[in-house]
Amino acid sequence: MNLIFKEVEFKELGFIAAWDKDINLTPWTYNDYVASYNNPHNHIVIIIDNDTIVGSMTYSIIKDEAEILQLFILKDYQKKGYGYQALELFINQVCIPNGIAQVLLEVRSDNIWAQHLYSKLGFVEVYVRVNYYKCGDKLIDAKVMLKSIIC
Repeated sequence: MNLIFKEVEFKELGFIAAWDKDINLTPWTYNDYVASYNNPHNHIVIIIDNDTIVGSMTYSIIKDEAEILQLFILKDYQKKGYGYQALELFINQVCIPNGIAQVLLEVRSDNIWAQHLYSKLGFVEVYVRVNYYKCGDKLIDAKVMLKSIIC
């Protein structure tokens, strides 16, 4: 695996939104991605492995804090280590060089696999947003997780 991040261009947002809709139970809309793209604190990147797109990450950096707003790995590449490698790349090549002290993210409480992945990388649960996600007729809690970074 030789992952890199590539900042998306505006014309690529439709692809990102379509992939997100295909993968996530709670996807962002195209308009969500446009709003994020236009926010000067946010970055939307495509995750690439040897010229192959394997996923996308949207994150925000404000002062010494980063927040992963959306992360997905395309179906053909899930459960093969790409999520772990993408998060390591984010921490080592984005957070540490920019003096980020902590990284936040939220995850659906029923997404046990993702919670396990985040825990392996040192994220810990800090609180729960009750009934945060709506999946069909079902309300699901969001777990907010935090990783402290010592530079």
